[in-house]
Amino acid sequence: MRKYRFKLTPSYCFYKGIVIAKQKGSKIKFFVLEEKEKQKELMKNSFCGFVDYVRKQNDCPNEFFTNPEISFELLDKQKLYKLINRQYNLQNSEFVSSGIKRFKTVNLKNQFKKNNLRVKKLVPSVNFFAGKTNHA
Repeated sequence: MRKYRFKLTPSYCFYKGIVIAKQKGSKIKFFVLEEKEKQKELMKNSFCGFVDYVRKQNDCPNEFFTNPEISFELLDKQKLYKLINRQYNLQNSEFVSSGIKRFKTVNLKNQFKKNNLRVKKLVPSVNFFAGKTNHA
């Protein structure tokens, strides 16, 4: 069952103010900061698409063959951020008084190493002497 879990990234959760409270098959509950109809519709479409994908798999659990049920519950900012921290094991992060999440670079580098992802250089370096731009 763990194989078929609907997931959101920590950065998406902090940016949109949403986190998955619990999921059991095709039933899911989200905690949100604000009830925005556009965000609700996006999450409903995403989750229904995920359920459709799981149903097409050969080893699909029986819990996914019921109609999708999606619910949203309001939660205050501090509780939501603590829940996201706990779900994603973000111990090396610190809160900013404005409510925006700031990660230490050490924590991000460790997460990339754990996930076996390569960190790419996003800003192209410029070679002034040759007059060429080298992209990473």
